[in-house]
Amino acid sequence: MSRRSKVIIQALMGVLLCLCLGATLTFLYAKINTLIDADEACELVLGKLLSEERSLLSKNWFYGNELRILDVQIVNSLLFRLTDNWHIVRFASCAIHILLLMAVYFLLCKAAGITEMYSCSALVFAVPFGENYLRYALIGSYIPHFLFSFGTWAVLFRYIDGRERARQRKAVAGAASPRWRTAVLLFLTALIALFAGLEGARQFQILCLPLAMVAVVLSLLSAQEENQLGHSYFPYMGWLAAFCMVEAFSYFVGNKVLHNIYTYYSFSDVRFIYFNYEWLPELINGWVGNHGYQDGFVFSSIIIRNLAAVLWIVMTFISAGYGIVHFIRIQKDETADRTMALKYFLLAVYYVAAAVVYILFYTFTNIQSSPRYSLQLLIMSVPMICFFIKMVRWNRFFKGLVLFCTCGMVALGGLNYCRNWREEDPNAEYWAIAETLRAEDYSEGFATFWNGSILTELSNGQVEVWSWHPTMTQLAAQEDPREVYRVLQRKSHDEAPPAGRMFVLLQKSEIAELPWAQRLDGGMVLYESEQYIARGYADYASFIADRAE
Repeated sequence: MSRRSKVIIQALMGVLLCLCLGATLTFLYAKINTLIDADEACELVLGKLLSEERSLLSKNWFYGNELRILDVQIVNSLLFRLTDNWHIVRFASCAIHILLLMAVYFLLCKAAGITEMYSCSALVFAVPFGENYLRYALIGSYIPHFLFSFGTWAVLFRYIDGRERARQRKAVAGAASPRWRTAVLLFLTALIALFAGLEGARQFQILCLPLAMVAVVLSLLSAQEENQLGHSYFPYMGWLAAFCMVEAFSYFVGNKVLHNIYTYYSFSDVRFIYFNYEWLPELINGWVGNHGYQDGFVFSSIIIRNLAAVLWIVMTFISAGYGIVHFIRIQKDETADRTMALKYFLLAVYYVAAAVVYILFYTFTNIQSSPRYSLQLLIMSVPMICFFIKMVRWNRFFKGLVLFCTCGMVALGGLNYCRNWREEDPNAEYWAIAETLRAEDYSEGFATFWNGSILTELSNGQVEVWSWHPTMTQLAAQEDPREVYRVLQRKSHDEAPPAGRMFVLLQKSEIAELPWAQRLDGGMVLYESEQYIARGYADYASFIADRAE
């Protein structure tokens, strides 16, 4: 293929990538308020608090399962300094994080030596290929996790290039490569590992543990008698060991210190259990679903996404297997591109190791899994497939066609997902409730967690909600109404109830399980529908009196 043809193809793929990004951002701007829930709305509430405090972390916030320092709230808090429009902050934050993902993925492709495949493979990340990717990455808080994974591998690949170039220079001219490059890479390694450890247990599970297993595999290869000193893998084992030790130190020691300063769940009650085989179908189905597969009628538009998901999964298995087998096969072949093969091998081993760790983590501990947790594993299959396309000995045109079909079908399925997005707004009632509360001049009140922070975001921050526990059994047994859910809300909510006029919002299905809620007949009914009822009270004491009658 001529240079001119390559340039034209790259330009066309670049245009296609920009079109996909534009379509996704347009879809998000128009539909983002129909996609958020209370869990995601809490990220904006925290961002607003950090903006007010002008801090990176807050002692006045009940964090969730993990204390994630480098997370979406940094961008959110900075944006709140520019505007008070919550919708603009939400959309701008999503756009910035998507562009960051594209930029860091480019750095990974450049370090991996697969830059020519960037535009095509990045199509996968530019579209909502699955509902979990849409909700928890494109509009959620998972992109920072992806950035850690991409950044780690980009630095490792650069380190491999530097070591291989140094070895070649020394063999040819006896000269050493500049040491400052190695120093910079090692500094970046320590920095990424340090902050990755502070991101919590799931980042530790998806990075540290699989990388440790990769180091073990490399040690087994280095122990082979026929392995020549010039092809020793000890520097890379040292890099992996250093990364894992820094991340482990950061996770265990850093979290121990920070846990005494900030309030968050530290996984201290996690227990080992015997093998729970009942989790396996859910883990596998969640992983398959994250590729875009979904149930539905065969003869419908779903078939596009399902075929794309199947093709993606098949290519993942082939790529992982080929990367491992190919590297073992060329151990004695001095003419082979060992640097590229080593990068491919390490990524393939990592993917397999991460899959094993993922399954063991949720089948031998009492931690409850969720399908979205496998997204961090899934994204690494894309550069692995690119490695396969580059290394496999096929016709150049056929290799390009396979990559384009795989990534293009995923992109097409994602765009089709946007086009067929349901017209009804699942948050329509929240909009109506927020508007009613603002019209009646009620700005503070109580609600259960899943009906709480979403009102704050949809009301543009004008409605502040004290969130009760979402579990009805615990809420029914709760004697003090001031006791709030100590997760993802301001600590001030746990210290004092609303000071003036206040509302109480409940779902009617919740009322059926709450004896005290069934007794409420005072105050003023502000809003009522088949699902919700909101009552207004002159003050907290009036609500207590009505609750006790």
